[in-house]
Amino acid sequence: MAHGAHQFSATQNDFSEGTVVEMFARILCNSLTLVTPMYDPVGIAFDPLASISNHSCDPNAVVVFDGPRLSFRSLKSIAKDEEVFTAYVDTTNPFPYRHHELRNRFHFNCHCSKCTEAPTEPEDLFLQDPSKLPKTEPYVTFSATDVGRVLFQNTEWANDPQFAIGTDIDSRRLAGIQGLAFHNLEVAKDESDPHIAIKTLEDTMKLCFHSGMWPVTRQPMPSLRQQLFVNMLSANNFIIAWCQGIKIYLLIDPYLYPQEFHPVRVVHAWTLVLLTLYVSGQQDDPAVQQMHGQGVDFGTIILGLLNH
Repeated sequence: MAHGAHQFSATQNDFSEGTVVEMFARILCNSLTLVTPMYDPVGIAFDPLASISNHSCDPNAVVVFDGPRLSFRSLKSIAKDEEVFTAYVDTTNPFPYRHHELRNRFHFNCHCSKCTEAPTEPEDLFLQDPSKLPKTEPYVTFSATDVGRVLFQNTEWANDPQFAIGTDIDSRRLAGIQGLAFHNLEVAKDESDPHIAIKTLEDTMKLCFHSGMWPVTRQPMPSLRQQLFVNMLSANNFIIAWCQGIKIYLLIDPYLYPQEFHPVRVVHAWTLVLLTLYVSGQQDDPAVQQMHGQGVDFGTIILGLLNH
């Protein structure tokens, strides 16, 4: 990026390439991700005051954007003279994953109150001990690309510190599955064809589910489901998207974002309102007719969502 900017701006006589690299490093470390009100990233933003906010994996504030306006919204009571913390990374991710991202992107180790308790926090816990993981892995049945290989303890992900769970064989096998799940999440995000992305996401969710280890609230399961929701919308599978949105609203968001007013929960709820309005109007759809027959009242659901 720095090399390209250096050449394109024709500033070779004014700045060395090393100076431009340093400038870009400062930009990347101190800028904020500019997002729409629906939290879609659209660029980067600079603000001298906002940029001095320190990170915590248990933040007491969140940065929100409304067009060109940037503001801090409190997530909990903040006393006078208490420091205001925001989160530089997704704090719903497990402890090793967060720390790897913070070290690689921001070059520090986090010692916040949440990290001092790790890896015993809820986002780090599996349903069972790694020793309960099946000794054979017939549930790894990917049909897509070379990531479909059966995972054992010697995979690249099993030895990657960002997926570390333990040093024993069972823990390393589980780390390998976790690494594959996070990898496939990124593959799906980069996929332009929603049908291919849906296949990858569904296979990965089945992998986590059939391992018997993943709560629905442990990453990357929530992110996989959110991406499935988005891609189902892109593929015009509105009923399935609606069902996934209901699961996110009822089962996942209250756990990951305890504050009812958390901006992520508000955005997800508003999206679900719009989708429910659309689905409720599809009276000729057999799935909608079946839901009506089962007693689903879309009007009550919309009213409840808007009231919330």
